[in-house]
Amino acid sequence: MNGTGNVEDISADTVPQGWQPIATAPRDGTVVELTWMDNGRPQEIYPMQWGHIQRNKLFAGDTVGMWIMPNGAATWTEHDPDGAPTHWRPESPK
Repeated sequence: MNGTGNVEDISADTVPQGWQPIATAPRDGTVVELTWMDNGRPQEIYPMQWGHIQRNKLFAGDTVGMWIMPNGAATWTEHDPDGAPTHWRPESPK
């Protein structure tokens, strides 16, 4: 994402190892780490899993299905114009 809130086109050559495009993320309930990239660097990394029936009235429209923290504390939609997640990686070991 750049300073204007738009997602930047980041080539595979500039993405740190292990991060993959959000379109390839598992949507089966597996907990993964999500981020958005700024100048090819991950920002604000969160553990989240896909909730196929998840809704959040704070997001405009009738969006169904979004990323949710395992404890349910927060959601993140790929349709957020102010900063959608752009990349994912497997959850780091604890």
